[in-house]
Amino acid sequence: MTIRLSEGGKLVDLLRVVAAGAVAGSALTVSSAVELPEAVIAAFAGLGVGTRIQNDAEWLVSAAGINGGRIRLIGGDSSALSAATGGRPDVAIYHGTVTPAGRIEMLPFLHEQAISITAHRFGTPNHLSDALI
Repeated sequence: MTIRLSEGGKLVDLLRVVAAGAVAGSALTVSSAVELPEAVIAAFAGLGVGTRIQNDAEWLVSAAGINGGRIRLIGGDSSALSAATGGRPDVAIYHGTVTPAGRIEMLPFLHEQAISITAHRFGTPNHLSDALI
């Protein structure tokens, strides 16, 4: 997953999002328009997080080459990012205010999964599964 800190974004927001992604076990890449302190870059490297410093224009050019995946946009213009990626459905853009609630911030990093045992598409239970439960 790519995390983008746009021009005017807050470092604390980037740290919260990277922490959420790391706890979720996601492979992360950070693109930042804001210069990052060396200690932050070193901490990210320790987590296996690659970092790039790009202004917003450079970011939009590079975003056009993203081949599917998820982007967590911190600040910036989600419409411009969608246009840069061609509005492709295989690129999910998560844009919104960063929340201090870690579990909520982790949601874009998790894959939804549902399991059900039914014998019919409307969810009617079937006794074939009784021995399993």
